Amino acid sequence: MQLQTARWSEEEITIENQCTVDMGRCAAVSRSLQENMGGTASVHERYVWVEVPLPWEYDVKQSRHFPAGLMELHREMGENGIRFNLLACASEQPSTPPGHRRVLFFLRPAGPFAAFERQEYVVPEEMIGTLIQAVCAEKGAAEPFESYKLADSGTLDLFVCTHGSHDVCCGKDGYPFYAELKDRYSGRERAVRVWRASHFGGHRLAPTMIEFPRGRYWGHMTVQAADVLLSATGEVQQLYSHYRGWAGLMAYEQRVEREIWLHEGWPWQEYLKTGYTAEPQEDGGVQVRIDYQSVNGAVTGSYEAVVRETGHVDIIGCDFNAPRAYKQFAVENLKKLQPQQDT
Repeated sequence: MQLQTARWSEEEITIENQCTVDMGRCAAVSRSLQENMGGTASVHERYVWVEVPLPWEYDVKQSRHFPAGLMELHREMGENGIRFNLLACASEQPSTPPGHRRVLFFLRPAGPFAAFERQEYVVPEEMIGTLIQAVCAEKGAAEPFESYKLADSGTLDLFVCTHGSHDVCCGKDGYPFYAELKDRYSGRERAVRVWRASHFGGHRLAPTMIEFPRGRYWGHMTVQAADVLLSATGEVQQLYSHYRGWAGLMAYEQRVEREIWLHEGWPWQEYLKTGYTAEPQEDGGVQVRIDYQSVNGAVTGSYEAVVRETGHVDIIGCDFNAPRAYKQFAVENLKKLQPQQDT
């Protein structure tokens, strides 16, 4: 049977978007409480996106079009210390030849960095597992797949969770945002691809989106916020309430990095960064340092700050049978360190 990944039926869309306004929705509650979403980005060394035609089950790995044996391979590789975040994606564009699947890898480079390394392949369906093993193994193991590898053209990939069979909000809020974003940026001069994505966490923050290759997580997204992000113009402050965090840093560091971006502006997103988190202090504060440098090394510096828990918000709705508490944090005493002088 040939699988057409470029289109799906009205029935499949309905399965993904079977949501009603009457149902209590956690995303609406989160927005009304103005939940601070800083520090909620998941952190992985490897992201593997596999093209999976719709419809998707609650657990996407149980979907009828999910590659056979891939769920077991994912588990086995994890048990052997080769861990990666396995996610499903689908899109009308680009189209994939029948009998093939598109697989996108975003790999964390060594040392300070600003973006993940992208590798993209279009392979026969029976080769997906072998490809993933090769790319996630030692360097050079994927050479036999070079003929299936696509050149990296600098495309910006936006993955929007529309997994309505997993959570109401991802269908009710995520799908319309995906559709509008796709229509808005299809055919633009800048290469932007918009993907439907399986659940990647934080459905109370729907519409949720991951931007690759940078690896930044976004929540409660709007097309207006996406316009600011993609144009890299205007005030960074306009994105503050949507920015969940960067997958290159741990949770406390993500919260500080978000504050630094307000001070440094748009050039900040191009700087190579690394973070350090100290043990909690006696008063509960956590000391964080972020080091950064420009690609050419002309700009270097560090910031320090203290992150402190300030309370929590209680979210209810969707699959929450009772209110669920989400901790809230504040960044204090943010300061830019003076470079040390050589003596």
